[in-house]
Amino acid sequence: MLDDLKHNDFFDQLQIENEELGKAKLLFSEPLLPDPNFSRSLIYLVDHNPEGAVGFILNKPTGLKITDVLELELVQDFPLFMGGPVESYGLFFLHKLGNKIPGSIEVEPNIFWGGDFDEVKDLMKLGMIGTDEIKFFSGYSGWGPEQLEAEMEEKSWLVKSRGKVNLFGDF
Repeated sequence: MLDDLKHNDFFDQLQIENEELGKAKLLFSEPLLPDPNFSRSLIYLVDHNPEGAVGFILNKPTGLKITDVLELELVQDFPLFMGGPVESYGLFFLHKLGNKIPGSIEVEPNIFWGGDFDEVKDLMKLGMIGTDEIKFFSGYSGWGPEQLEAEMEEKSWLVKSRGKVNLFGDF
């Protein structure tokens, strides 16, 4: 079936409708998307406003652990995912820890973005955070004003609600 399709036809052929863009939505890349940064990507949007959008690729593990990139002694190590091509040497995280991490931004109930990384390190060293509560990313996915909307017009993305998708599970 894919051999008969060209870029941007896949979702139309399946007759899958897009939902409205917004934070806490999932973006599924069109399977034949030519951009290697986003090929076969599932992205969770943490922000979407007139100034642009920010999200993290959920399904691209780097094969590295946090202790491979930071000098930490931890009770439990954490996998590192490629969050996107922007600031690829930066470390970002999603979590369920809410008020335990000062400076966190609530994306949706029980899902938070960022916060005080020193507090995160302290909790990790004490074994008080599990892999089912936090997910780390190298870099992020970002779009300028109207850029993501233009990519939607090109049919590069399918937008769906998160539903019961576990952001902290394996993909």
